[in-house]
Amino acid sequence: MKLLLSRFFIFTLFFLPCTTYVINEKNAVKEIPQILATADAKACAMNANKAWVDVALLIDNSANMGASNLRKISTIASLIFSKFTIGNSPKISHDHRNTRVAVLSYNLQATVEANFSSITSLQDLANVLNGIQVSTNKEANIYSVWLQSRTLDPFCGSNIQDVTNCIQAFRPRVMIYFAAANK
Repeated sequence: MKLLLSRFFIFTLFFLPCTTYVINEKNAVKEIPQILATADAKACAMNANKAWVDVALLIDNSANMGASNLRKISTIASLIFSKFTIGNSPKISHDHRNTRVAVLSYNLQATVEANFSSITSLQDLANVLNGIQVSTNKEANIYSVWLQSRTLDPFCGSNIQDVTNCIQAFRPRVMIYFAAANK
């Protein structure tokens, strides 16, 4: 049980703006104070259209994925993100919240198809996803796309050496992998 609780705590550290609760062995619920308290840190939304989160879609476009699976990803993403307010504002103003979406594709190398400031609507997202082509390359370098996704953070430089010194503050980050291979 202690191992499970410690893993839960570590997982929740990635979502600092949200209030975190831990249930101990006696089923007592305790609130964990936020480690990073700022004026920009807002409570988590309870519905999708008020979500204030960064979502990075990491899509395998190697030959293993195939064109039909890429189209399925586009359809699924359009259905899911129709529930969210998609925007590119990095801050909350007048309680206007939005979900920022970035899209990266990868095979042997990763490519940023759209960063967090590029996609401002569901149609923009659909256009980006429908523009991804299947590569002839069979390799799918997941590490490459993860590393490339870290450069999207506002506190990171585009230099890969800066990635180890990044801080991802204020806005929770979700990475969704769509993979057909891992080599």
